[in-house]
Amino acid sequence: LLYQIITTQYMYLYLYLYLYLYLYLYLHLYLHLYLYLYLLFVCINIILIDLLTN
Repeated sequence: LLYQIITTQYMYLYLYLYLYLYLYLYLHLYLHLYLYLYLLFVCINIILIDLLTN
């Protein structure tokens, strides 16, 4: 019985770790994507301003 309880606890622990890792990677990718889009937007704005001023 004790062995069963320990194994189930480990299963839950692994499940939590897996979910945490998945969420972390997902958010990480999204943050990078938004960062790159923001930088691209800023670069485009700088180029447009430069073209408009000349």
